[in-house]
Amino acid sequence: MSFVLDHKITFVIISELIAVLSLIAGFVLRYAFQQPRASTISFFVFIANDIWLLTIAAMDYNRTGQFSAFHFVIAAIVIYSLTLGKSDIRKLDYFIARQVASWKRQPMPDHITMPTPKYGMAYAQQEMIGFAIHLLVFVAAHIGFVLIAGLREPITMQIVTELSWQQLTSRDGLGWFKQDTLNQVSKVWSMVLAIDCIFSVSYLLFPKKEPSKQPHTLH
Repeated sequence: MSFVLDHKITFVIISELIAVLSLIAGFVLRYAFQQPRASTISFFVFIANDIWLLTIAAMDYNRTGQFSAFHFVIAAIVIYSLTLGKSDIRKLDYFIARQVASWKRQPMPDHITMPTPKYGMAYAQQEMIGFAIHLLVFVAAHIGFVLIAGLREPITMQIVTELSWQQLTSRDGLGWFKQDTLNQVSKVWSMVLAIDCIFSVSYLLFPKKEPSKQPHTLH
């Protein structure tokens, strides 16, 4: 794995290109060649890409023992795929469906519609639902970690309250599980979840505003 970490930026770029190309290929196969399962496979490739990025970040953290700009870049990529990425995928789906219909000189499929942008509390609700799903996946995964590796020691309120930022961010700090690899994954994922939470809550405090429509002027 040292080769991967020595060329981590290259691997991140390649994995992102593979994810995007798999999505495009999946949509083209879906509409041009009537292969609906292709888009499902490309969706799982997209999800697997996020897991792979988190794995690289966890391995890098395990080697360096501290968070760096690289980890925050990975966090930004994963959070984008969990939030804005979903709406962009729907827009890409619509665009490819329209292009294929134009090439084949056929009408657009009835079930394909242009995603309607949301603003204000409607957008905030959408973001909070996305965060809630992320949180449920996080909790379910950590239950799985407990079943796989077991807790390093019983978790009590005293242990939780005594945690410090240094313990959470240091490679040698307190880890919940008996397996160090799962501890590193948990720490990086916790950082991603925290950033996702901040972004989601920010839309409750500062709702997304609908862009003002500029009146057309005649010249």
